[in-house]
Amino acid sequence: MGATLAVLASLALLPLVPAFVLFKSLPSRATAIGPLSGLKVKLGGAFAGYVIVLVYLTVFYANNMNRPAYRSWQVHGALKYLGDGVAPNNTEVSCVLRPPLLAIEPDHTFAFEIPVVDGAEMPHLVFQAAGYEGQTVYLSQAVRYGENKYSAKVDAKNARIEFEQPITLRPKAAAPPYQPSVAAVPIAVGGSM
Repeated sequence: MGATLAVLASLALLPLVPAFVLFKSLPSRATAIGPLSGLKVKLGGAFAGYVIVLVYLTVFYANNMNRPAYRSWQVHGALKYLGDGVAPNNTEVSCVLRPPLLAIEPDHTFAFEIPVVDGAEMPHLVFQAAGYEGQTVYLSQAVRYGENKYSAKVDAKNARIEFEQPITLRPKAAAPPYQPSVAAVPIAVGGSM
């Protein structure tokens, strides 16, 4: 907050220096006429120069002030399929970075570039393939939800994460076929009505 106030104060005061220099060295009767944020203004001399420089710096600073800084992290690794060892067609394999979708290479490796806002938690990856259980991999070192079995080399200086072993996808357990139980049939018991 203090840095923002210092920048805003300098935006307001620094243009006064060239305006004063222009006023002293170049006395002028020139005017600037035109719209400014919906208002029609007529300014003269050095004050017109001050307002023009002030508006320019303020607009430039306001447009660049609230943009979060981020880094693009590169994530590399491979997939391994257990069970019968038959890998599904690549069109059936996906990885979801919550929120966007990331593509898997034809050789079942992946190399993603993930933009992460500085200071924010790293996202997690959800690998999904037809006939296989989904696998969630947490990229954050600070937050661990559930079990994260995959160790990775994290190079924070170069914004790079590389998994040391493949992400393993297990085949879905085949559910037994549906067999309705034999319902008890009511039996009439002898008696009179």
